[in-house]
Amino acid sequence: MQIVLLKDIKNLGKKGEIKAVANGYARNFLLPQKFAVLPDSPEANNLTLRQKQKATDNSSDILKKLANLTLDFKAKVSESGTLFSGIGKKEILEKINKKLKVNLKEKDVKLEHSIKALGNFSGEIRIGSQSCKININILKDEKAD
Repeated sequence: MQIVLLKDIKNLGKKGEIKAVANGYARNFLLPQKFAVLPDSPEANNLTLRQKQKATDNSSDILKKLANLTLDFKAKVSESGTLFSGIGKKEILEKINKKLKVNLKEKDVKLEHSIKALGNFSGEIRIGSQSCKININILKDEKAD
């Protein structure tokens, strides 16, 4: 039987997850104790709507923090001005997550290509249908000389 959990239940799942459980377990324990509901019930629909709204609010808050953010990277540079190792999505993501204490994924960071030169560049952070621009400054690491 398929159920939607209304509370976190140890060894079963977290609130809002859809799980398959034995019929007796659902009918005799989960449903009467109000730990779960059937997927086609109004309570399940309300729960999914609240979760979607919370996720949208969360992403809006993160994007407000990221709006017009400038990230500075110091990198070792060759004589010709190119970087020894490029700055990519992974490095940008680590810096954002560390600086703002958020948990973004690599798919949320959009770059045209890996950055391999000194200068100012722009990138985009896209969470769901919302996005914002970030500025990336690549500076010469003076300690490397």
